[in-house]
Amino acid sequence: MEFVRAYNNVSGFEFTVTTAPTGSNLIIDIKKNGTSIYSGNHANIDAGTTSTLSSIISNPLTGLNFNIASGDVITVVIDQVGSTVTGNGLKAFMTYNNIVV
Repeated sequence: MEFVRAYNNVSGFEFTVTTAPTGSNLIIDIKKNGTSIYSGNHANIDAGTTSTLSSIISNPLTGLNFNIASGDVITVVIDQVGSTVTGNGLKAFMTYNNIVV
């Protein structure tokens, strides 16, 4: 009997909101099994914008390269929501490839 193992290789994230934060950026952390995947800047949606794609802060969401397997937990943590108007209606998009070994 042959067993096939599979995992997913994550290469990027994108976040959008329905209502843009104002006064300060919306800051998002992504954790795998309770540990942040970032070593530097977290994901940002700049004040007055609705997507991480338009962030002026170095975008840590592309060029990612980490694996997730069955049982791993990916958590999105909002560290900051905006100081005047809070960003809301957050949507997360993850880019990954399914790898079978």
